[in-house]
Amino acid sequence: MHPFLPLALRAFLFFAIGLSSGASLVGQEEGAAELSPDEQVLEELQGRLSDVAGLERVEADYQGGIVTLAGTVDDSSLRATAEEIAEALPTVIDVKNELVLGGKIRDRVGNALDRSLLKLQMALGYLPLFLVAVAIVVGFGWLGGLLARSGVSRRFVGGNRFLQEIASQGLKLGVFLVGLVVALDLLDATALVGAVFGAAGVAGLAIGFAFRDLIENYVASLLLSVRRPFKPNDHVVIDGQEGRVISLSTRATILMTLDGNHLRLPNSLVFKSVILNYTTNSERRFDFVVGVGVTEDLTAAQALGVATLKGMAGVMEDPPPWAMIESLADSSVSIQFFGWVDQSAFSYAKVRSEAIRLVKGRLEEAGMDLPEPIHRVRLENWSAAEALAVDPGSEAEKSSGPSKPLQQADVSRDDAIERQVEEEAGKVGSRNLLLEDAPPE
Repeated sequence: MHPFLPLALRAFLFFAIGLSSGASLVGQEEGAAELSPDEQVLEELQGRLSDVAGLERVEADYQGGIVTLAGTVDDSSLRATAEEIAEALPTVIDVKNELVLGGKIRDRVGNALDRSLLKLQMALGYLPLFLVAVAIVVGFGWLGGLLARSGVSRRFVGGNRFLQEIASQGLKLGVFLVGLVVALDLLDATALVGAVFGAAGVAGLAIGFAFRDLIENYVASLLLSVRRPFKPNDHVVIDGQEGRVISLSTRATILMTLDGNHLRLPNSLVFKSVILNYTTNSERRFDFVVGVGVTEDLTAAQALGVATLKGMAGVMEDPPPWAMIESLADSSVSIQFFGWVDQSAFSYAKVRSEAIRLVKGRLEEAGMDLPEPIHRVRLENWSAAEALAVDPGSEAEKSSGPSKPLQQADVSRDDAIERQVEEEAGKVGSRNLLLEDAPPE
């Protein structure tokens, strides 16, 4: 045999094998290139459907992003599964699910029973864990109630009953929520916590808008009980309404007017209004104006009036009473007198009333003119005799007798309204958010 023949044979074999491999690769590339994008998506969809038991008989069609499913399935869950598989493809726009339930009724009922038994087995498997979770929630709820009753919250809010109640309820609710979160984490349902809290937040926002006034009054009652601008039985003026404080509830402040009537003021209004408290400082100033003739000695009139006030029961010596010239009118000069009353011992209204009466009497005893308003009347076609006949001056002078000595009337405190307020406050009892020993704001 020629020595070069084996070499030539081997080269020929390598060349032939290379040609055949290249031809097969070109054929594969040409075959892959023959599949359109829709056909590739349809091939992938068919593969995914065939991997699920019970969906082998499903026929799928894909055109322009729309999948059409046809055929029969054993139950509705498989029908929904096929639709979910089709929707999971990235290029699918819409799915037309034309699958129908097929098979024998006995098989379908059997499948449904199998699924029900499977779910029941799973529930029975979770039952011990569920009982443990319930025990945790109940235990934390009991612990929260125990802590609320123990008065632990009083260390942080002081002696305010309203704040104590809120703190106790908040502590109880907080401990219960901790137990609930622990139980849900044990059941591997922590995602439910976020959903519940999210729904609670939306519901709370809606409730807040619906009951805005009620919530505003409640918050105002909390702030009023903390700030304490008044105490029970304080004499106050709130938004032009005057009376004595009976109680403070979670919705309204109850006053008793000086006429003995109940007056309810919303706490939101009380919190935002200007509050005038006559009781915080027992010393209160009064004043009144007396008009004397323009020809009188004004200094003497001031001194006589001030001396009268100093000698009265109920007018304080310190600060002392005093007087000033207020204004000059056409026929009189107005003198304004000032004095101070200790409301804890005397009635402000009675003292002021007696001060006016006594000062007027003393000035009249001193012969000072306290002129009335003068009006000029012009009479026409009247004779002098007729004019004298209607002059009442002489008759008035004849009928006037000697003046009686001035005596001061009773100026003691009138506590009728205060006693009624105390009785009403006693009926309210522990529901009153005001404290008797509350420090002023």
